[in-house]
Amino acid sequence: MKKLLRRAGFLAGMALMTACAFPFQSKKSAEERVQTTDASSVTASDSGEKKQKKKKESVVTINVMGPSGWIRDTEKDSAETFFHQTGIKVNYVVIEDDQYERVLMDAIEKEELPDVYCAFSGPSMGSAIRAGKNALPDVEPDGYLEEAETMTSVDGINYGMAYDDMEEGYYMVYNRRVFEAAGISEFPTTFEELKSDCERLQEIQVTPIYEPAVDGWHTALLFTETSQMYEANQPGISVRLNNNTEKFADNPLMLQALGQLKELADANCFGESFISDSYADAYDRLASGEYAMCMMRPGEISRIVSSSANSDSYEEDDFGLGILPLNDNDILNVRASVPARFVNANSKKKKYAEKYLEFLASDEQVQTMIENEAELSSLPFKAGQTKDQKDLFHVFRKSFDDYSVKNVLGDRVSYLNEQMTDLSTDLASLLLGDMRPEDVLKAIDSRRTSFASRAGDPAWD
Repeated sequence: MKKLLRRAGFLAGMALMTACAFPFQSKKSAEERVQTTDASSVTASDSGEKKQKKKKESVVTINVMGPSGWIRDTEKDSAETFFHQTGIKVNYVVIEDDQYERVLMDAIEKEELPDVYCAFSGPSMGSAIRAGKNALPDVEPDGYLEEAETMTSVDGINYGMAYDDMEEGYYMVYNRRVFEAAGISEFPTTFEELKSDCERLQEIQVTPIYEPAVDGWHTALLFTETSQMYEANQPGISVRLNNNTEKFADNPLMLQALGQLKELADANCFGESFISDSYADAYDRLASGEYAMCMMRPGEISRIVSSSANSDSYEEDDFGLGILPLNDNDILNVRASVPARFVNANSKKKKYAEKYLEFLASDEQVQTMIENEAELSSLPFKAGQTKDQKDLFHVFRKSFDDYSVKNVLGDRVSYLNEQMTDLSTDLASLLLGDMRPEDVLKAIDSRRTSFASRAGDPAWD
């Protein structure tokens, strides 16, 4: 009965997300459905007053589309500054995270992309968005980091601008004081230690891991943010996957890791309500001490501490970082393929869209983003930001030598970043018992085949 209730909650949550999406079907529908931000947005009007009409026609408006998790509040709040500097207004077409991939692909197929749109950078970016046709080349601003340009380039031509943290990944943020109350002195480094520690936490009535499955993206991190172990333990696997000489479904380490996730779910390590839990509630849940750990970015610890649910006066030093030790993994994950912005090459407002990217990359705006968005410690530009090399993340990073740090598979393997939503749904089904590990991996292979076929990838001929 509990499983049926959890599954019903998951389906209801996903249905709600679908209903809340803002599909970008055309320029007209985008303006009618747009989520606006005060003076930064313009909506359709039927006013017949000539003076008002003339005024509106004199104002340039660009459409910027992306998922809710990528177009952050600070960026939307800064659109008014952009307008005062340039006279250009912005319509933000904000899509729910779990729907964005499908909306973007639909817009590409129907040739209805907005002036600026978001997509993952990385090895299959070019084919996924059909960069040569849909992305304006050479849009990188001054000071754009070389490692970022590598991720947004195809055949030596840059088509976009990465706009997310390329330094910090997602790690297990855990409450040291709660661990100590359960008799745990340090974060587990093997899967058996993790299971044992979860039992100790449950004995003091603490749910070990907060896993918000309903958002449609976070559960995928349990696989992607531990995927660095596969290249470390199976050198050349990325090349073989890209050459289509090896499949995800045939990989014994991946099967074992997914089996261990199911083992954690069966032991109730994610709690009774994980399938309907939301990431927005993660800060309160950890601040209350109800949960002991969650996969998140280090900068978000400040949000836990500032939560109104922090009745035990936790401070930032009360939280630590660890790696989810599936397969006894001890390799630190780093990610270079991050969300990026692209200017629609077919837009009639390309020059105005380029100005928007220049604004986002300005020193002042970069620093504003970092100061106001807890999950960002840096952006991929040379100037405009300050870093604290003694903060928790940098101390954590320095505890790993260069041989113990690897890029996640999404930085190396084609057609993986583009299926994060579907992968998250499949992993939630795995945790519920509706899919087996081999089913999840076969689904990854199937979607990769579809992407490769659309891209005309000769390795799949």
